Amino acid sequence: MFESLRRVILGAGLLVPVVLASTRAAAVEEIKACLTDLSLWGQKEKDGSFTGANADLLKAFAEKSKLTLSYVFAPYPRLIKNLESGACDITITLPPTDAKDIDVGPKYWTIRMGILPRPAAGIAKMGDLVGKKIGTLVDANLGPDFDNNKTFQKISLPTYSQLVAMLTKDRIDAIAGDLDILETLAKGMNYNPGKPLTMVELDLHVMVSKKSPWAKKPEQIHQIFKDLVSSGEARKIIVKNLTGQH
Repeated sequence: MFESLRRVILGAGLLVPVVLASTRAAAVEEIKACLTDLSLWGQKEKDGSFTGANADLLKAFAEKSKLTLSYVFAPYPRLIKNLESGACDITITLPPTDAKDIDVGPKYWTIRMGILPRPAAGIAKMGDLVGKKIGTLVDANLGPDFDNNKTFQKISLPTYSQLVAMLTKDRIDAIAGDLDILETLAKGMNYNPGKPLTMVELDLHVMVSKKSPWAKKPEQIHQIFKDLVSSGEARKIIVKNLTGQH
């Protein structure tokens, strides 16, 4: 199940655009980021602006940079090929198992996917979901073993905030999704859920194309993310967007 879930999330393309502080005081340089549209992480609006966690992280990076950033949109398989060929310089996602010509940098976020139940739901393993009402995000992909399971009822809503609100009122038995986000929301609502059931943990990494001009100085790219992670700024930006609390 875990490998199928990994493939689904890879297909969704959880990506984050990045910028790099220029080491030259002269002309403004450009860096190209591979991106895939993904609800809550990055959407391109009709007016051309970008919203979601990706966009807000980009703004944070831009404050530390003097680079012009452009985007290369593609689904995950094409994105990896773009990165390997040098068509784009950088991205953040789950590293492919057979990466070529890609410098995989540090982890910046761990997606802990699982089930957060209400205290009296009696859910300690996946088999306990039978006959239960399980909340999910609209269009969420949690792997074929979960998505194709007809033994429990799925109730989909646009935001995690709405799902947690339903959980606090016992209108659903559990929520399937990002446990860190769900637990953060539950704490904010002074709600003590049941023990979470972790399905899989997936690490997102900074990745730089070895055929990119920036491949000669990936440590500078990686340092920006290390600083954003260590300061807590990256987590704050991601939680804000994924919880719907703006």
